Amino acid sequence: MASLTARAAAGLRRDGLLANRAVVHLSTNRHKPGYQRLSRTLNFSRPTADTGQLISELVAATGTGFNPRTSYHRVNVLLYDLINAERWQAELFAPSEPMATAQARMTAVDGLNARYGPNTVRYAAEELSQAWQPKRGHRNPNYVSDWDELPVLHA
Repeated sequence: MASLTARAAAGLRRDGLLANRAVVHLSTNRHKPGYQRLSRTLNFSRPTADTGQLISELVAATGTGFNPRTSYHRVNVLLYDLINAERWQAELFAPSEPMATAQARMTAVDGLNARYGPNTVRYAAEELSQAWQPKRGHRNPNYVSDWDELPVLHA
């Protein structure tokens, strides 16, 4: 969950967006007996793209129904109710220092990752397990967005 959340938060920052809400879905294998689902929705007090805040709040939200003995098969993280970071206006009397500190930290992390390679600096929760990798065997080709995947015609 931490790796997916970190990827989603990096995408928000890359596109200059902030999320007001998030949803996390955990489920076991639906083709096996004892199928279980867990879903939690979060509303943030102020919009965010801070990876640390997103990870900690999503983990805390799933902690109430999470069963460590259950073998979860799938995790989905969805950030939505997005707004433009440049157009967001804080409340008049709300302290702006925590948000400015988080923004500076995320700018530093993104800068280091851009300079030294992806995942050079990351949260410790992302390193808990590298056993999972997304299955890409049945993925649709990216004809529209990737020049390398355009079909080639040989005459």
